[in-house]
Amino acid sequence: VYDTVVVPPATALAGIGEACAVTASDIVALNGQFLRGMTPPDREGYVVRVPVGCASGFDDRFAALDDTVRSGVRTHEVAKGETLT
Repeated sequence: VYDTVVVPPATALAGIGEACAVTASDIVALNGQFLRGMTPPDREGYVVRVPVGCASGFDDRFAALDDTVRSGVRTHEVAKGETLT
């Protein structure tokens, strides 16, 4: 038993879990079709299964998340003198 929500392309399953107040593992367990920990980037609007009760108010909680949490992608602008270490 689960609810469903619609999310944009390239959305991290961990971000969906954050919006639902559950772990990423819980979202992965309900969505075995997503193999790389995120929704594919090639199509608008993916239906994702979430635990029962999470769909209510999901859009507001998801929109309130930081972009790096929603996408799972962090960027860093390299400054002069920085190294990989």
